[in-house]
Amino acid sequence: MIYRFAEKKSFQYLAAGSVIKSYKGNTNFPVRLGYEIFNRCLYYIDNKEKVTIYDPMCGSGYLLTTIGLLNFNKISKIYGSDINEEVINVARKNLRLLTIEGIKEREKEIQYLLETYSRESFKIGLQHITAFKDIVSKDMDFELFKRDIFDKNIVFDLKPDIIIMDFPYNNLVKYKGNYSKSKLEEQIVSLAEKNAIVAIIKNKEQKLTIKPNLQRLEMIKVGKRVIEIYKNAVYNI
Repeated sequence: MIYRFAEKKSFQYLAAGSVIKSYKGNTNFPVRLGYEIFNRCLYYIDNKEKVTIYDPMCGSGYLLTTIGLLNFNKISKIYGSDINEEVINVARKNLRLLTIEGIKEREKEIQYLLETYSRESFKIGLQHITAFKDIVSKDMDFELFKRDIFDKNIVFDLKPDIIIMDFPYNNLVKYKGNYSKSKLEEQIVSLAEKNAIVAIIKNKEQKLTIKPNLQRLEMIKVGKRVIEIYKNAVYNI
């Protein structure tokens, strides 16, 4: 894939475990690729100022946090949900890094760890957090909640401009929720306003059936990943 928006540079300050917290069992999405996907989605939106973004399977919030930081002035609000309440608590700590107070709290925590254990990694963490301070001039608005997006009985009252769905890298039927391939498009349409942009990230073996209500704009292959970008062509009433 040729990157159109994300220049090649070091994102070491965004490495999981340095400032952004990691969660056992969660994969950390490549930072440059996340930036590229978000900005490819943004390209198709008419009103590009202060968009809202939603990750319905946000895990530790690593992808949302890195996208939020690197696109701080383009986003008005971030939504994230997951079926695992424990991992949502980690996501909340990470997304607080997009707020002034959250950065102060994390800096204080890393300083304490450095004084207690004298590890070089904590010293590096304090150096990395200065990049967060330089970017976050005000608090980013975000909302996290526990939800199984494949539960048909749940009604969504948020209508984001961009939805990014990064499916787990195992067989989709093992998703710990009320998952059914036949519900995927129906649920996406229920989440999004007309003309909202949806990015679906999966591996090459995962097969999804997408009907014409979602118009595919792009398909990108990066290593084992396939990224498909769609526009929602259905009005929600």
